[in-house]
Amino acid sequence: MINIMKNAIETGVPNVSINLNTNIQDILLLPEIPCQREHTRRVKKMNAHFVKDVKSIHTFTLFDVVTDMEINTNSSDKKDTIKVDEGLYVGDGNTRCESMRQVLDGKNTIGYNPTHPVISKIIKIETPKQMLEEYYSHDSVDATEITPDKIRGASKMLGLRMSTKIGMNGGYASALKNAYPGDIKDSILEKMSYFRKEIQILEDTGIFYPTTSDLRQQHFYGACLIAAKRYSEPTENKSKIEDIFTRLSQQNPLKLKKQDEKWNGMTALIHQLENGDSSGSTNKKWYDIEYHKTTKYASTAPVISFILYCLELEMTDRKLDNSSGFKTSNWFGGKKNTNLYLEWLEDLNKSFTTV
Repeated sequence: MINIMKNAIETGVPNVSINLNTNIQDILLLPEIPCQREHTRRVKKMNAHFVKDVKSIHTFTLFDVVTDMEINTNSSDKKDTIKVDEGLYVGDGNTRCESMRQVLDGKNTIGYNPTHPVISKIIKIETPKQMLEEYYSHDSVDATEITPDKIRGASKMLGLRMSTKIGMNGGYASALKNAYPGDIKDSILEKMSYFRKEIQILEDTGIFYPTTSDLRQQHFYGACLIAAKRYSEPTENKSKIEDIFTRLSQQNPLKLKKQDEKWNGMTALIHQLENGDSSGSTNKKWYDIEYHKTTKYASTAPVISFILYCLELEMTDRKLDNSSGFKTSNWFGGKKNTNLYLEWLEDLNKSFTTV
């Protein structure tokens, strides 16, 4: 760090200096910027490009954070922050750095490994807002990252512990979008920060990889995020919804007591998401078959509303007649124009906007 800064010269751009002969080994010693996406999985794909004789890849952007600061990850909760210590960080070039480390460690035979000095552009960072804006200007979340990339990066930044394929690969993007009660334009980081505890609950209880493959749907994940948030307090509710999620994730559909006249929410939920129709009646459906296993916009409210209703039945330990007790008007439509999805989102929005 000392050598990089010592040999840097000021440019005509305020708070920007440049070192035209930077030792790459000095850059490898620097930490990545805390808002860095999950870049290590990109190394293998990018190695083929790093070995090309392309001069532009030898320019790195470094962030000189001049004071300790905190990044607010959720606009609705000023306490939800990540600390960033004063110091020099790699803002753009972390994939190349990791590629070179793997070459030097013998993990890869090809990758980024320049035999000459590189160029480092050093930007003085004075505020958290500036840090995020500068990062995204170099590594645009819209231009270079698909949504799963953003989710993986946010997971890393928020310290989420993921082991399932869906959790690790960020395969719940639509669920997150549909469950979020705030402004749709908010960043993935803000949305995930709002649901940070709930995402971890879904991961820990097996919801992201349930035994019943038919539950591996975006609307199911989204409904579970909403329910986890709704029942996060008091402690008894939180424990109960976690128990429900665990049993849901481990439930074998062949062992459901479908022969019983009365069904609980779990039986109805699994049966519906497995078959797409009602309890066996040929002339009745709990939601339109065209909404089965799809994320089309029209399917969001009726399907999520049904799942929320089933989860509510589990929370209240209620059972209903499987032929007449499950009335669609209880969760979607009817004279009162019931829409549990929007109702529950509105409830979340009230607490969201008053924090």
